[in-house]
Amino acid sequence: MSLSVPRLVATCAVVLVLYVPLRAQPGRDSDPLPAGAVARLGTSRFRHAGPVTAVAYAPDGKRLATASHDRSVRLWDAATGRELLRLVGHEAEVRCVAFAPDGATLVSGGGDRSVCLWDAATGKLIRRLADHADWVETVAFSPDGRRVASGGGDGAVVLWDLKANRAALRLKHAAGVKALVFSPDGKAVAAGGADDTVTLWDVVDGTSLKSFTGKGTTCLAFAPDGKTLSGGDYGGIVRLWDVASGKELRTLQGHRPARRRGNGVFGIAFAPDGKTLASGGADGAVILWDPETGKERRRLGGDGLAVTAVAFAPDGKTLAAGDHGHGVRQWEAATGREVGPAGGHRGAVTSLSFGPDGQALATGGADGRVCLWDRDGKQTVVAGPTSAVGAVALTPEGKAVAVGNADGLLRLSETASGKELRLFAGHRGAVTALAFAPGAAALLSGSLDHTLRHWHRETGRELRQFGRLGGPVLGLALDAEGRTVAAACGDNEVRVWDFATGNELRRFGGHAGGMTALVMSADGREVVTAGKDRAARVWEAATGQQRRALLGHGGWVEALALSPDDRVLATGSGDGGVRLWDMRGGRPLARLEGHQGAVKALAFAPKGSLLASGGADTTALLWDMTAALREAKARPKPLTSEQLEAMWADLGSASADRAYQAVHALVLAGDPAAALLRGRVRPVEPGRKDRLIADLDHDAYEVRERARAELALMGRSVEAALRKALASGLSAEARRRAEDVLDKLAAGQVDPQRARGLRAVEVLEGIATPAAREVLHGLAKGEAEAELTVEAKAALKRLGARSSQE
Repeated sequence: MSLSVPRLVATCAVVLVLYVPLRAQPGRDSDPLPAGAVARLGTSRFRHAGPVTAVAYAPDGKRLATASHDRSVRLWDAATGRELLRLVGHEAEVRCVAFAPDGATLVSGGGDRSVCLWDAATGKLIRRLADHADWVETVAFSPDGRRVASGGGDGAVVLWDLKANRAALRLKHAAGVKALVFSPDGKAVAAGGADDTVTLWDVVDGTSLKSFTGKGTTCLAFAPDGKTLSGGDYGGIVRLWDVASGKELRTLQGHRPARRRGNGVFGIAFAPDGKTLASGGADGAVILWDPETGKERRRLGGDGLAVTAVAFAPDGKTLAAGDHGHGVRQWEAATGREVGPAGGHRGAVTSLSFGPDGQALATGGADGRVCLWDRDGKQTVVAGPTSAVGAVALTPEGKAVAVGNADGLLRLSETASGKELRLFAGHRGAVTALAFAPGAAALLSGSLDHTLRHWHRETGRELRQFGRLGGPVLGLALDAEGRTVAAACGDNEVRVWDFATGNELRRFGGHAGGMTALVMSADGREVVTAGKDRAARVWEAATGQQRRALLGHGGWVEALALSPDDRVLATGSGDGGVRLWDMRGGRPLARLEGHQGAVKALAFAPKGSLLASGGADTTALLWDMTAALREAKARPKPLTSEQLEAMWADLGSASADRAYQAVHALVLAGDPAAALLRGRVRPVEPGRKDRLIADLDHDAYEVRERARAELALMGRSVEAALRKALASGLSAEARRRAEDVLDKLAAGQVDPQRARGLRAVEVLEGIATPAAREVLHGLAKGEAEAELTVEAKAALKRLGARSSQE
């Protein structure tokens, strides 16, 4: 399978568009693709599924160890970035890692308060040491390999005698320990942390040898000759102290304040020859200093991703840095040239958006980037805003892309040139969701600031805010025609609005722990939500009732996508898997395994033959959906006349679950079901609405009640006419009935008979045979504004569009 697309010109640094090859191929890094995947976008080399917290070269320089918030320690081929071993045993984030001097053993510590020793050749856990009352932040091997030192949030520095397998010495720092390091001769250990001191202790008897003045020390390093100690702090300052006297020699200031992350220095390392000092900071820069003069020699990186750790290779030729964006980078120390694998995102892929022809896919990442690839899957440019991308959306014509960021800014840029077309300013919190209204110059954006905003995309003017929300917007969707808009909110409710008027139609929903994502079917009949209760839930939009729950995920459900024909639902979970579901029957179709970490984003290509998934592992995968779509195709299942009657009764059930089972059964029954509905569902007679409003004041009680009931069946199509009648003056009797209908509509109440009519249209559209279409044509001839008429016309329009695409 292949796709031919023109090579794109490079875009600007703000927004990039990702053009992807769909031919079967291995990933760019030559690692095997998972079963069912046709391409990998980005690289899995030197990539974790969470922020990297520590890096350490093996003594031979051939391997690099990293620790991460994803609870793993990984060993990589230092030259290629290929993963060699994954060490899993910590029950919380891993915060630190170090090699033994002989390279045979690794030590790590983490948020689970434990210190673990590993066999570096096999990855086997040798033993677990535990003597901390809080997280373990830092570990180090003594130069002779006989001791391990660990420090953590409890302020303790513990020296472990590995031969005796016991804590040989326990020292107490004034506050939580963030950094510790052995002196090159192994006779002392220095520790610093949240207070303003760095203490040097004798490793034999625990005597305090020296105290150095710092300001919230985050990292420490001894010069190879042991005469100088250097430390970085939360203020962005690097300090050098004379070990013998304890005096401060100089301070190095070059790291710039980083928005939202302060100005801390979190990684520091001396080159093996002691002539260069490297520091990495919250500003994303790695600075190489001359420790003798304090002059800056070279600045590396600086792209906004906070550097969490730095390390020189044993030969001093290469420098590695781990960052908050899940990745590791390496540079030649002498030239500053970046070496090793690169490409794609260095943070979680948080958002995906296909173009209208399926040949373009925009991806946004937690690293603040949107990536551009050429037709061969080769990356041309990686750049972007400095704050995390919360949402991306290509315009319906594919010529521009909207990007929402954590800083609350929303930009629209040209895909061909990267030129920024418009800036939408107004949100005061991260932009979390975006959607373009089809066929209109409208853009919708949801934010953590509890607002859902409607913008004119050509002018950037804000047109409307939808209601008062009870929490952040966590998901946003419109139906294919742009008639209704739905949002998942932080108060654990779904709200549905009429897009044209902005009126709220109803609210419903709920997941134990809260919702995480939302999608709407193309026909607007169903809303699917994902939640922290490890479930995806399907709701009937007309009634707000739950149709079914899809269970079995191993973690939070964080991402959702519906195929264009609404047959297949894809769900992405914190367990790293993508599940495919038959939307009609609710049965599982397949499970796609390939991401190393949570699946954060999902998107179907316009024709549904491809599914894109974005993960915390910084990559996006493209999956072939041919088999899943074929499996989800409805299979005819005849019903007896008695069964047809039972399904007709259930179609008006107050239980959405039961009613939907009837919808599904009638669709599978085919033309006999269409014949049944032809005789039971009648079009709304033109002019009927006005006669019913007049009958609200009829002399006969039965006629007045029937008029009220029939008007309620017509739904919101009668709202404007009733309000007009109220304004023109009605009798007290007629006014009471008119207001009763309006109150029920405002409360989102749906009469069972009205729900049956809407479900009948859904059945006919699902059958889609000439006989079913004929019934829909009859219903579409009813009163123009009647809800049943409008729904029948919309169903016919969708069926016509589907026929033209097939």
